[in-house]
Amino acid sequence: SHLSEVPLLKTLEKIKQVISDTMLLICAVLVAACTLLAAAAVILRYFFNIVFIQTEELITFLFIAIVFLGIVPVIQRKEHVAVALIQNMMSGYARKALIIFQYAVIIVVQVVFLYASYYWIRTNSNFLTPGLRIPYQTIYMLVPVSSFLSGVIAVIDLIETILTPVGDPIFRKEAKPE
Repeated sequence: SHLSEVPLLKTLEKIKQVISDTMLLICAVLVAACTLLAAAAVILRYFFNIVFIQTEELITFLFIAIVFLGIVPVIQRKEHVAVALIQNMMSGYARKALIIFQYAVIIVVQVVFLYASYYWIRTNSNFLTPGLRIPYQTIYMLVPVSSFLSGVIAVIDLIETILTPVGDPIFRKEAKPE
């Protein structure tokens, strides 16, 4: 596509890739940590009858972080759940308009999450987790971070979609599988 030659779009694509790769790396480290902690917790529990509430809590928080931070590369790769039945029946301007609408909805949802999470975090700033005794707001910060980064990717995708000519293959009707 000739759009890949536009300097602004090349820069935006690099930004998306850096964000996605960074989140993937963080998630890989968190998955490894979660796995090691879970294995250690099982060994301690079943062989030595030792249970640390902090370990269980940390595993839970790591899993939450993996889910929220993992959303970002999933959106960047367009591997999220989508019902594309209507989109696949359309072509040209109608398909482009629908894709633009989809990105606009994603952006609005991310902005709502950012706005709501600000108040949610602010009202829960004084509460500590029972095991690790860290502020819940530390864990809750995953929501606005994930929403912001997902929103950045959606805005870049929206810009790319708007700038892509309607004759581009991505706006053609999908062939029916035989």
